[in-house]
Amino acid sequence: MPIAVSLSAEQLIAVEHNGHVVVRACPGSGKTRVLLHRVMRGLNELASTKQRIIALTFTNRAADEIQARLDLSGIETEQLWTGTMHSFALEWIVRPYSAYLDKLKRGFAVADEHYTQQVIDELLVDDPLPGRYDQVTTARARTGANPNSGLVAARIYERYRRRLETEKLLDYDDILFYSYQLLRDRPEIAETLAAIMPLICVDETQDIQDLHYAVLSQIVTAQRNRNTLYFVGDLNQCIYQNLGALPKTTPEIALEFGFPFRELTLSKNFRSTQRLVDYFTRFRSGTGPIVSLAAYAGDRGAITFFDQTIDRHALVATIIPLVRKSLAAGIPAEEICILAPHWAHVIPLARELVLQFPEVPFDAPGLSPLHSSRENIWFKVARLFLTSGNHLHQNSRPRWAKEVIHELERDTKLRLPASLRTSRLLLRSINSTVSAETDGLAYLREVFGRLNAQARIDLAFHPDLAKSQNDFFARAQNHLVRHQGAIPTDVNALRKLFGSREGIVVSTCHGVKGEEFTTVIAFGLLQGYIPNWQSIIHGTGNEASEEASKLLYVICSRAKKHLHLIAECGRLTASRRPYHTSEELAALTYSYDQV
Repeated sequence: MPIAVSLSAEQLIAVEHNGHVVVRACPGSGKTRVLLHRVMRGLNELASTKQRIIALTFTNRAADEIQARLDLSGIETEQLWTGTMHSFALEWIVRPYSAYLDKLKRGFAVADEHYTQQVIDELLVDDPLPGRYDQVTTARARTGANPNSGLVAARIYERYRRRLETEKLLDYDDILFYSYQLLRDRPEIAETLAAIMPLICVDETQDIQDLHYAVLSQIVTAQRNRNTLYFVGDLNQCIYQNLGALPKTTPEIALEFGFPFRELTLSKNFRSTQRLVDYFTRFRSGTGPIVSLAAYAGDRGAITFFDQTIDRHALVATIIPLVRKSLAAGIPAEEICILAPHWAHVIPLARELVLQFPEVPFDAPGLSPLHSSRENIWFKVARLFLTSGNHLHQNSRPRWAKEVIHELERDTKLRLPASLRTSRLLLRSINSTVSAETDGLAYLREVFGRLNAQARIDLAFHPDLAKSQNDFFARAQNHLVRHQGAIPTDVNALRKLFGSREGIVVSTCHGVKGEEFTTVIAFGLLQGYIPNWQSIIHGTGNEASEEASKLLYVICSRAKKHLHLIAECGRLTASRRPYHTSEELAALTYSYDQV
C-alpha cells in the first residue's frame, strides 16, 4: 500500500517522522490508520529476523483490530507483537524471568479480573466498606505501597494480597509491578529487550497507567539510541482515570523518559459531519477548532435529545423507530450503534431488542459468556474451535494455533505429540472435530476433553492448566447467572463472538471507544452514570465535571451523521431518589432536531 496515496499530509508527516513522537489525534483523524502505517514502516525497516515491532493497545479488542487489518492487507506480521500492556509484561518479562524473583520462582498462575473481584467481594462480606460507593482499588504504585486511603479499603487490600500470595496468584496489577521490579533490579533484562525492539508503538496513550510508563522507561532507557517510542492518543478522550489512567502532556512524557519528544497533531476529522464536530467539541472547550474533511461534511444529519421525556421502560419503544428510520434510509445495520455507560443497562436492553426486533441482527459483545476471558489459554483454544478457515480468519487462525501450542507446551513442560506439533496439524485436528452438542459451553467442554486426550494432557497432573479451564467455565457460568437468561448459549451464538461484525452494535461507551457509526443512539446519560458516583462523591466538583465532559465528548464523536441522545426518567438511586440528566449535558444550550 503506497503511503503517500492513502494518507493525508498531516498523517504522512506523523508516519515518516524519525525519532520519538507523541501524536495528538482528535476524534476521527485517522489515528489507527497512522499507527498501522508506522507499524508497517517499522516492519519494513527491521535489520534482523530476531527483532520485533511492538504495538501496545489499551484493550484486546483494539489489538485484534490492528492485527486483523494487517492480515487483510497481506502484510507479513511474523515479527510483530501486538497486545495489551499486561499481556506484553506477562509474555516478555514476568514469565521468562520469574526465576529472578523469590515470590515467583516457585511458580504462579494469573488471576483474571473475574477472580480478583470475586475474592474482594468475599472479603467485603465480613468487612463491608462504610459507604455505598466506596471501593477497593488493586492498582499498585512503583513503590508497592497500599493504594487505598480508607482504613477499611486498605485492610481489605492487605487481606486480598495475602490471599493471592497464598494461592500463588498474580493479578494484572502484580504483573506490571513485578515487571517493573525485574527491569529495575536486573538491567540486563531491559538491555536484552531494548536490543530486539527497535520500535514500540503505544495506542491510546492518555489511558495508560504510571506503571506502564515505568516499564517502558526501563526498557527504552537501557540502550538510549536503540529504540523509538511512538505514542498516539488524545488527552480529551481520557475516560479511564478512575481506573488508574495517568494522562501526561508531552513535556511530562519527555521528563519520564529523559529525552525529547516531537509533538505532532492530527487536527482534521474524516469521520463526522461539520455539524456534529461543532456539537461534540462544545464538551471540550480547549480543543480548538476541528475541521471535517469527510465527503459528507456538509450534510445536516440529525442531532436529537430526549431530556427526561422517555421513561426507562419505554426505551425500546423509543429506540426501535430510530433504528427503523436509519435502516429505511439505507444505513447498514452494522453502521448503527446503541450504547450506554454501563453493561448493567446495556444487556437487558439488548435482550429486549432481540426479542422485539427479531428480523434485525444485533452485535452485542456483552451477550457472550466468553466476552471477558481473553487472557485465558482456554479462550484461545475456544476461539480455534469456534472459527473456521474462511477468508475472515485464514491468516489469523495459524497464528492463534501457534500461540496455543506454545502455551500448552509451556504450561505442561511437555512436547505435544507429532500429530499436533505445528499450526497446520493442530488446525487440521480441530477442523475435523465433529460434535452433536448444541449448547455452547457443553460443546466446549467436550472438544476441550478431546483435545486434551489427543495431546496426552491429563489435567490432574497440571493443576495450573486445570485451574485455568475451571476459571474459564466458572466465569462464563457466573456471567450467565448474573444476567438471568439474557445471554444466548447455543454454539452458533458463541461463534458470532468471532465472526465479522454484522448487525446493530449494542455496547457501552467504553466498549466502542475508537469506533465509528453512521447513527449513534446513546441512553443512560444521567448524573451518577456520567460521571459515575465514585467521581461525584470522592472527587471535586471540577473533577466530576471533567470526567462527564470527556465521556460525552467520546460518545458524541462516535457518530458520523446522526446522533440521538436520551436521558431517560424513571431510574432511582439506592435512596429512591430519581436520577436526573447529566449536568454537563443539561447545561448545554443547543437547537436540537425534532424526531
